Amino acid sequence: MIVTNYTEIPLDDDSTLDLRNECLENRTGKIGYRCNVCNTTIVSTRRHDFQSCNCDDNLPVEENTNIFIDGGWDYLRGGAGVKADFKQIFIVFEEPSDIVKISTEKMAKLLEDIVDTEIEALNALSDNTPINPNIQNKK
Repeated sequence: MIVTNYTEIPLDDDSTLDLRNECLENRTGKIGYRCNVCNTTIVSTRRHDFQSCNCDDNLPVEENTNIFIDGGWDYLRGGAGVKADFKQIFIVFEEPSDIVKISTEKMAKLLEDIVDTEIEALNALSDNTPINPNIQNKK
């Protein structure tokens, strides 16, 4: 996710360690990357949530400036192109509700898919079509 509303806390300042740990525990902050080439800040908010900056990824390998991050709250994985210019930062979300909103929307879609599957099963029953072909319908 590209982040626009955040406060940056230095990672190399031990005096901010308690604040960073509190933010991680409450999921109101996490480690991200800021690309100094395209001026984009990126974070990964869930497992396998691969995010990359806005740099042109069609450049040859020796000219690539892209950065990426992945892992959400489960792990941290990142990388950068040969010519990348970036900084690892700690981000405190100014609007953590945005993170919750994204998760809520994904959960709603998942529930919608489950309901659709249940409706299909009920429709199959009303057509006297067995869901399990090993079960014979009684008329």
